[in-house]
Amino acid sequence: MLTRRLRPLVVLGLSAGGVLLGAPALAEGPAPVAARPVEFSAGLRALVGGNYSSAPTDIQPPGYEGLGFAGESGGFGWGFGAYGELRAWRHLGLELSLSRDLSSLQREVTYNSAVKIVERVDYASTRVGGLLKGILPLEVGRLWLGVGMEAMLSPSAEADLEFTEGAQYVSNQEAVRQLIHAGDDGSTLLALGLGFTAHLGALLELPVELRAAHHLSQPSAWDERVKLRFQGNTLQGYTVEPIPTWDFRLGIGLGARF
Repeated sequence: MLTRRLRPLVVLGLSAGGVLLGAPALAEGPAPVAARPVEFSAGLRALVGGNYSSAPTDIQPPGYEGLGFAGESGGFGWGFGAYGELRAWRHLGLELSLSRDLSSLQREVTYNSAVKIVERVDYASTRVGGLLKGILPLEVGRLWLGVGMEAMLSPSAEADLEFTEGAQYVSNQEAVRQLIHAGDDGSTLLALGLGFTAHLGALLELPVELRAAHHLSQPSAWDERVKLRFQGNTLQGYTVEPIPTWDFRLGIGLGARF
């Protein structure tokens, strides 16, 4: 009789023990999915920033500061384009990009403290680049640091001289404005970049970056940067190549991961 009464309690105890022993396995849940060894991203981005050109060397005659970009210059730049990125083992990336860039370089020249002229070159170019990245994966995205090369292809440029002060003292303004011309040389750039790409859900991404690119094709000597035409010590005309020393760009875009 007693054994018959205890039998349900024994069965209930064994069942409860089985549940308790299985609880840790249920709490652990399924094993996490391993990260894929290779991932891809692609998207569009816009860039905005500035350009800087250092003062050339070997200016003749010494101390000359007149027309011909015989000093430092700077300007505005912006662009837009597409990018594609391959990532391997989460920490190594290779980005390829194609973009359109529109930029300017300008410099103000003052004569006799009365006449001020701004010499300006506006240029548009297609750029093709490749960037090798070191990547730090984060829960909300990825932080990266990169270095690579970029080519500025077939720039189309226009040059102009603008009188901003004292134009009334110049008898033949049109003759002065015809002194400047724009070249069409391309350039090779060394690109450095730092950025963060935020993950928007399982598919989209928002890249934000800061880039600096050094134009390796820009010579340092004045007569190599600017093709000058002199008659004696008088400048008869000059052609400016649209190649600054540095480009700086802040970029933001929208892409997808797959």
